[in-house]
Amino acid sequence: MRYGLVSSGGRGGKAWEDSSGSSISSDSDHAYGSREQRQRQRQRQSVRQNNNINTQSKPHETCATAASAATLAEPRRPKADQQPLPSGAIRLPTRDFPLPASPASFVLSTSSGGGGGGGSAVTVASAAANAKGDRYRESAERAHAKIAPVSSDKIDRARADACRSYALPIQVEFRRTQEALAALALDIPPPASSSAAAPAVVVDAAVAETLRRVQQLHSDFERRLREEAAAEQHKKDEAQRKKDEERRKEEDAVREAAEKVKRDAAEKKQKEEAAEKARRDKAQRSKDDAAEKAKSDAAEKSRLASGVSAEALAWADRYRAMYQQLMGGAGAQVKADRAVKAYCFKQRGLVTRSIGQLKDSVAFVTRVAATVGDVLAEASRLHGAVAHQWMLNLTAKALVKQAEREVAVAHHAAYPLAAAAVQLMRRFPDLGDLLLVRLVKKCPYVVPQYGARQPGQGAEEFLRTIGYKERDDGALESEGIYNERMAGMLALFAAVVQTPPEPGKPSVLPVAMAWTWLARMLNMPPRTISPLLVHVFLSVAGAALAAAYGRHFACAIDVLATEWIPAISSTDAVAVAAKSNLQGFVDAYRQTGVLNECPGRVIKRD
Repeated sequence: MRYGLVSSGGRGGKAWEDSSGSSISSDSDHAYGSREQRQRQRQRQSVRQNNNINTQSKPHETCATAASAATLAEPRRPKADQQPLPSGAIRLPTRDFPLPASPASFVLSTSSGGGGGGGSAVTVASAAANAKGDRYRESAERAHAKIAPVSSDKIDRARADACRSYALPIQVEFRRTQEALAALALDIPPPASSSAAAPAVVVDAAVAETLRRVQQLHSDFERRLREEAAAEQHKKDEAQRKKDEERRKEEDAVREAAEKVKRDAAEKKQKEEAAEKARRDKAQRSKDDAAEKAKSDAAEKSRLASGVSAEALAWADRYRAMYQQLMGGAGAQVKADRAVKAYCFKQRGLVTRSIGQLKDSVAFVTRVAATVGDVLAEASRLHGAVAHQWMLNLTAKALVKQAEREVAVAHHAAYPLAAAAVQLMRRFPDLGDLLLVRLVKKCPYVVPQYGARQPGQGAEEFLRTIGYKERDDGALESEGIYNERMAGMLALFAAVVQTPPEPGKPSVLPVAMAWTWLARMLNMPPRTISPLLVHVFLSVAGAALAAAYGRHFACAIDVLATEWIPAISSTDAVAVAAKSNLQGFVDAYRQTGVLNECPGRVIKRD
């Protein structure tokens, strides 16, 4: 059984009502006795037990009365300086809810059903009062303990104290809400004045509306707080962003300054290195120029010492370069190709034997030239230009080697050798340059050019540079043998250039080359080998020179006789013998006008 205070509509009649609806009279004239005191004691204990049970099972029912008590305040008294609100305006109350003049219009109920509009009030207010349940429950217990049904006045006072105890926490909370909402300048209309005789349904509806507005205001307030917090956070974020941006700019400026310093240092270092490199390069160029100048001066000094002209030296260097190119080109390629190498080495014996069998016979010369020519053509046809070039070089080498062996001891043998060479050159013009390459390499007097010993150069090394060969015992050949070999190769050169070309065809090596050689030799100071070389050259090619140049040739012979021969040394035995032979040859020509030419110039016909 649960008990509650029920208003009877007036101030005098009060009754206890249990949960079944039966009432217990409690009029003011009720007599108190020991039985009644025991009954009241039992009622108090019952109320305490019911309140404990109700607050544990349905805490919102007890809080409903507390929420209803918040609306039982007396009408709000406006301040003297406060202007009346216009119609429809809403203002928050700024004072606590006063208690009504008569608390008889409130319902203090702990039942779950409630009467009239109490159910809706309990439903709306339950959520707001749950947090305060424990505190309100203690206040309710104290209030119920003070209510004594001895008289209606005491009951009214106890009821008023209970209402105040229930309403005070709500007033404090609501006052805080008012202050917060007042700070936001939000107004709500004051609550309607509650009549002392207003039914409980109206009061609960007003409470529900007020609580709804309070919740709405709380929601708006929280939204405003969130918006302000978001704005404040945005402001802080913006300030932080600006701060970060400034810090980043400062860091970028510091980094850029450091990079600029580093870049300037690198540029400075690079400029210093470039300047140092330029200085070293300049010093190296100066050194190289000095070395080149020294080399050039040494070459010029050597040239002057050798007596060779600059034009003759350039002509010889051209053929020496051709030899280096030949060795690095066709020679290397043939060695790299086994098939071509085998063919060329097989044909080498045929070419060498054919040239070595040359005789003073037109038919024999023609047959040898044809045989060698067929080999050269076959090499070109079978293995291409590389094999052909290699075989041409082999033919020139064989001709020069035959001149070293045979012409050196019999100068007239140069004519059939030259005739075969000319026939091959008419068929293969490149053979002319290759023959000169081999002659310049083996015999520097074809240029003509004397050797010049360089500073610090040994005697044997110098002799090797001018063409001396080693004997089988490792020693160098004698001067006499050396002179004979040089004279034999020069005789081949003279025989080739004096050979007339075929009618209507230009000569590969014209007789003008013989005139150039003689002019260069006469412009050079004579040495030990010089009279021998001039004598051999004139005896082989002199007739052709006389026929081609006539009076100019005679003038050259006069210069030779009057200026050049007297300059030959008279202390060297080899030079003296060669000088005597040359002097007799020149004197005979000057006296008779006929050269004592070498026999065999005209090849025999079978």
